[in-house]
Order: sequence, then C-alpha cells, then structure tokens
Amino acid sequence: MRFYYFTLFIFLAAAFSATASVPITIKISEPTDRFIFLKLKDKADAKVLRVDLREDNSSTFLYDLENDGFLEFTYQGQNFPVFLEMDDELAISFNGRDVKNTLAFSGKGANNNKLIADYLRRFGSMQKSHFESGYLSVEFDTKILSDIQSMSASQFNDAENARLKEKLALINGSSANTSLKEKYTKKAHWENTVHKVTWLVTKFQGQAPNDLQSNLNLMNVANPNYLNIESELENPDYRNFLNAFTIYKYLPSDPLKYNVHKELYSIITQTFSGKVRWYEHAHLLIKVYERSGNAELGRDKIGDFANACPYPEYQEQIMAMYGGEISGVADVLAPEIEMVDKEGNLVSLSDFKGQVVYISFWASWCKPCIAGFKKNQDLRKRLSDLGVVLLNVSIDKKEEAWRDAMVRYKPHGINGLVLSMSDVSKDYDISAIPLYHIVDKNGKFTYLSENAGRDILGEFEILTRK
Repeated sequence: MRFYYFTLFIFLAAAFSATASVPITIKISEPTDRFIFLKLKDKADAKVLRVDLREDNSSTFLYDLENDGFLEFTYQGQNFPVFLEMDDELAISFNGRDVKNTLAFSGKGANNNKLIADYLRRFGSMQKSHFESGYLSVEFDTKILSDIQSMSASQFNDAENARLKEKLALINGSSANTSLKEKYTKKAHWENTVHKVTWLVTKFQGQAPNDLQSNLNLMNVANPNYLNIESELENPDYRNFLNAFTIYKYLPSDPLKYNVHKELYSIITQTFSGKVRWYEHAHLLIKVYERSGNAELGRDKIGDFANACPYPEYQEQIMAMYGGEISGVADVLAPEIEMVDKEGNLVSLSDFKGQVVYISFWASWCKPCIAGFKKNQDLRKRLSDLGVVLLNVSIDKKEEAWRDAMVRYKPHGINGLVLSMSDVSKDYDISAIPLYHIVDKNGKFTYLSENAGRDILGEFEILTRK
C-alpha cells in the first residue's frame, strides 16, 4: 500500500508537464488514515493523486508544478488549499483529529500558507453546503447556517460586514506575498456577497414581498467589487460568486423555481461582459441539460450562443453536452464520482467506462438503504453475474461508521466512501437516499422502462450486450 519516494515522483511526473519540482513534506500526528489526496484546485478536470504515509506518519515527495497556484488537499473528507510557488520547499503538518485548528506550515512558502491556515481557522469551514436556483448551484460554508437561522437581515448584514473587515485586516497584516494577498482580498469580497445571497434565498419563503425588497436594499450587494475579471475564470471561488450574483439579480422573484433559466440567461447578458458573460452563459446551459436531461429546455438559446460566442472552448463544451441530444441520443454523460475503497485506493466512475454501472448512493445511518441491500441481495448478485458493476457510494461523514456498516451488512459490489460530498451532492442532486442511477457503457445515464411487471434482469442484459 505504501508509495515510496521514487514511485510517487514518477507518478506525479507522468501526470504533469513539469517546469519546476517542488519538494513537499507532510507530517500528520494522530493520523486517522494512512493517506492523503491532492489535486490542482483551479482545474476542474485535474487528476486526483494519492500520497501514502510512511511508518513515522510522514511523506516526502516532489510535486511538478507548471505555474504558481493552489493545490487542494483532502484528508478524511476534509479539504484545505495550499499555495505553491515554483521555488517553494514546503512542510505541512496537522493533527489528524483536528485538521482545521492544527494546520501549520514551515519552510520556503510558509508565510503564504500561514495566511491560508489563519484564514481557514478564523473564517472558514471544512464542510460545505449548497443551494440551487434555476439549475445554478451556489456553495457556502456550512458554519453560517446557524447565523442565517438565528439572525435578522440587519443582524446578518452587520455580522458579514464585520467579518469582511476582519478578513481584510488579517490579509493586509500577513507576511504573504502581494499576489496571494490580492487573491484572498477578492475571495473575502466574493464570500461576503455569496453569504448575503444565501441568507436572502434561504429566508425567501418566510418573507413578505415588501420585507424582501427592504432586505435586498439592506444587503447592498448590487455593485460588488471584482465583478468582471476574466483572469479569475478558473478560480472556483469566483465561479461560485458569479452564480450567486446571477441569482441575486433575479430576486425578488422566486429563486427556488427550476424553470427560471431563461430569465437567468437574460440577466447574465445584462450583468456581465466579455469572456465572463460567455462563461456564465455556457455554464448555465450545461447545468440545465445536466440537471434535467432535457435538451429542449436550453435548445432555444443554443443557436444564439453558437452564432455569437467568440470562445471556441465554450462552443466545444456546449456541443459536448448537447451534441448527442441534437443527433437523437437521449442520454446524458454521468458526472465523475471519486471515492476511496476499504484499502485506501482511489476509485472513479470513469474507471468502469465500457461497462454498465449501477450506482447506489447510501449511508450507514440510512435504514431504507440497508433494507434495500438485504431485500435485493439475490438480484444484485445476478446483476453482477451479468457483468454489471455495482458501485456502492457511501456519503457517510465518518469513515469509521462506513467501515462498520460494510462489516455488518456486506453490500455486494464495489464499496467506497465519497471523497467530496459537496461535489457529488451538486452533481447528482442528492436530496434524499437511497438514490440509484444506471450508467451505460459510454458513461451516459440510461433508464429502465417504467412498465408494470418489467423484466429488470432482461433489461440489464440488453444494456450489457449493446
């Protein structure tokens, strides 16, 4: 299971076109797991890499870096960013039982990352929640939910503005370089807007129209800082802010309806400019189809987009999503799922392309999930015999609970604990479990017939033969 230094170096070198090799040391006290994952934070399709701990609970390796930027580390379902420059030599340490409050850095690059650790401790959360409006999803720190529930609009607005001042004071007083300070200054302003919009949307149904309009005026986010910044389009914080601000501009109309994408498309046209506008247009159209599986919902905008968008990368994204539907293929590409199996190996949905996959989202505390495994034990065994991959994706927050449940219930198939609950929750709209999906050999969603008395095994057998 252990990766030795030279093995990891070869693996990382193969994954990236290197221009600088940055030495990184990780030391974990009281580890609750023997490995940690990392990937480029600002690249949506970045490969997830695994680093194993030695017997002394540490690991040292070289990370090949093309440009200064952020890595995202994941340990036991908790995520934290690390900023790397080309000439850094960084040591990272934390207690496995309390990552957020013990995260520390030393070596070259430590001053930059001390700002990240201090910011995370004081203002951040290692758990994320999200809301959705018109197929646009917004992620926010779970820790603000208690303030949203307990505070009036005025109280929450004052609290968020005070937090913004504290964040800016921390950033300006740090020893980080100017570039990172600028990035975190933008992040602080974007979070301020996201949190205020989250309060407005979360409390929408409990407000009278006049109160809502008053609260919109009170929150005062109509002209936010750092609105149209093309250079930040790869930044997840900026993309999240764009979604939140688009939804804000739709208020005071009901943001919880799903059929408001046409109005949001028009708002994007009026609100943003240049490449930012086209990114957000493409993002909305993709999410409409990804969430609904219905190309008709976005079809009336596709022609306008294709004729006017000057950015080939966005044209290609739209055609990759809608092209199959336009040519008569009714299924949708299933978003990637990344999880860890009981041996600590990374398992991805894409590993099974070329096979039919039956995905079961479950958790140790979900009694209907457990009952389903027991009731359908024979059926699941027969599906496996047909060559169907049974992918059991646990959304448990605690690894110990998941491992105990596997020992007790022995669900048949490939079992894993999801790496990023926030990602999979958004991608698969997990509002309740158990939740099941079928993915065909081409990696696209497919469905069984809804006829009474259907032959489930027979339909799966047809899928495996296609």
